[in-house]
Amino acid sequence: MKKTSPIDSLDPRIRVVLALLLSLETALLSHLQALLPLLLCALILLVIAKPAANDLVRRLCTVNVFIAFLWLFIPWTTPGTPAATLCGLEIHNEGLCLATLITIKANTIALFCLALISSMTTTTVGHALRSLHVSEQLVFLLLFAERSLALLRTEWRHLNEAATLRGFTPRFSLHTYKTLAALLAILLLRSVDHAKRSQEALMLRNFQGVFFVARTQSIKPFDMLASTLILLVMGVSIGIQQSPLF
Repeated sequence: MKKTSPIDSLDPRIRVVLALLLSLETALLSHLQALLPLLLCALILLVIAKPAANDLVRRLCTVNVFIAFLWLFIPWTTPGTPAATLCGLEIHNEGLCLATLITIKANTIALFCLALISSMTTTTVGHALRSLHVSEQLVFLLLFAERSLALLRTEWRHLNEAATLRGFTPRFSLHTYKTLAALLAILLLRSVDHAKRSQEALMLRNFQGVFFVARTQSIKPFDMLASTLILLVMGVSIGIQQSPLF
């Protein structure tokens, strides 16, 4: 049975809007002190959400792999006051501050998304976006893209299993490249076939480009309370941004 948390009881529309507002504010702030309340808020939400540990580590590692490349270049390419010398390259204080700022911003945004969005299914996100009057075409593309990617993953796994059962072992050889090209071509043809069959099924059901939801959504007092607390934290960060403590 899937574990639930207080975050899961929030209205999906509230979660999407809060994740968007928190991410935007985090991206726009320019002082480290102003980011600290948001980082603390993200950590608290993450503790409340209780995501799977392996999933959390995997996604944070994905984010920080790209951040690691920035640390290789920003500290010594950003002009400013020299702080140290490493392998003949001057590391500047401004570069270190900028790299730190980017690191905190990226991880804070990732934590907000993990806490508020990651436990929602794509269907739930799509219906929430539709309720927020996002373009029907965008919602349609989101839902069908998620379905298509799942089918492509399944088909690719089946093709790999079939090739392995026939003794195929990937190597750096012309035979391997030809085999992978053939597998990709088969995958492309099957994806086109799936798309045609999906279109025919929708036409037979008189689909008009709109998904109807049987269950209505309503804002509860708990949604208002949680939103108010998070908005207060956002207000504190904006106040610190306007008047830095240091």
